[in-house]
Amino acid sequence: MSFEYIKGIGTVHFNEVKPPRVVPGNERHKWDSKPGWGESATCKKCGCVKRRKKPEYTETYQMPGQLEQSDRPACQ
Repeated sequence: MSFEYIKGIGTVHFNEVKPPRVVPGNERHKWDSKPGWGESATCKKCGCVKRRKKPEYTETYQMPGQLEQSDRPACQ
């Protein structure tokens, strides 16, 4: 954690964000569209379905023949 003292404000905490995950090209999905909240998109290479659910604001992924999961699977 990173704390810093700012005159007039006091001690504040700066959140350190992890760098984005670099995905190898062969594991990267190629979506047919960019879905908005409440919409879905399908990967052109493997058929994975990405759903963006609006009330919960969550993303789920479903590979063909498997159950929905919250972690993005690698493209096959």
